[in-house]
Amino acid sequence: MGPSPEIWTSRLSDDQAAAYLRQNPGFLQADLQDSDKATAQTVKYMAELVKHSLGDPVVGRAWQDAWHRLHAIAFDDEPQVAWWYAKYLLKFVHHQELLRDWLFKLDELQLLISPEALLKLQSPKGDCAIYTTLIQALLSYRGIPWETVTVAVSPMAPDLYTHVYPQAILADGSRLPLDASHGKYPGWEAPPERVFKKKCGTRTETKSLPSEVIH
Repeated sequence: MGPSPEIWTSRLSDDQAAAYLRQNPGFLQADLQDSDKATAQTVKYMAELVKHSLGDPVVGRAWQDAWHRLHAIAFDDEPQVAWWYAKYLLKFVHHQELLRDWLFKLDELQLLISPEALLKLQSPKGDCAIYTTLIQALLSYRGIPWETVTVAVSPMAPDLYTHVYPQAILADGSRLPLDASHGKYPGWEAPPERVFKKKCGTRTETKSLPSEVIH
């Protein structure tokens, strides 16, 4: 979901956000034949949303708020500050629930909300993809490189990537998983026995981004 200059100047209620989304239903069709390609296309678009969001000062204000509130409990570790901020700012709501409530749809769409739009909601919420892009936007604001990790964790669909989270690339080259939607602490990952397959991709650099919401 992307902002409109006319209406995204103050905090929006769920009803206002839903009304805007219904009027401006940006849509990107991912690959219908290959689920892995569809996941890669979604991850690429998530990276574009992150890059786009940095043009809005609300991301910088969010970082200042995060640092003021959380740096002490995160031991001045910036990636951990981003994790804690997303963990407690957002309410986890599955994208299908938002699609039902906001767009009156019950299908296999994936709702993505651009980080700067998310930060302008009165009650920020979303699923793992929303947590991921918010953390990535905060990391990008601080110049910290990151990767997107997709994992297949559903026993009902072991061949499908059903979960996503970011990980920070630290100065020594090591990775810090930042799964704020499901993780118990920065660095937490699902136990290997629960992961059917996993893919890590480096940050995608993009040149342009549509201004509308995709789902």
